[in-house]
Amino acid sequence: MREKISSALRVACAVALTSGIAALISVILQSQELEFRSKLPFIFLILIVIVARRMGEAAAILSTIAAALVFALLLFHPLGSFGVVAKTARSSLAWFLLGGMVCAHLLSPAKRPFVRRTQFTREDD
Repeated sequence: MREKISSALRVACAVALTSGIAALISVILQSQELEFRSKLPFIFLILIVIVARRMGEAAAILSTIAAALVFALLLFHPLGSFGVVAKTARSSLAWFLLGGMVCAHLLSPAKRPFVRRTQFTREDD
C-alpha cells in the first residue's frame, strides 16, 4: 500500500513539474511569432522522453496531456481559452499529444521481464 502511495506521489510530482515548466516557457514565449510558438511542443517532447525513461508510462502520459492543456491555455491564441484558433497550432498540439503518447509507451521501463513462449517450451518442467 505504501508503495502505491509513493508511486502516485512521484507521478503527481512529475506532472506538476512538467506542467510548471510548460507554463513558464509559454508565458515567456507568448510574444513570439506563431511559427516559432507552434514548434515549441515538439521541443518539449525531449522532456516527455526524460519523464518516460525516469518515471514511467503513467507519468509521461499525464505530463503530455497536462502540457498540451497548458500550451493551449497560455501559448496559443485566444489566450486563457482551451480553444486554439490557428490551424498550425492545433496541428502542432495534436502531433505533440500523439508523439508524447508514443514516447511514453515505447520508452518507459518494462514492468516485468519479457518471457518468450514457443511451441517447444514445456510448462511441465
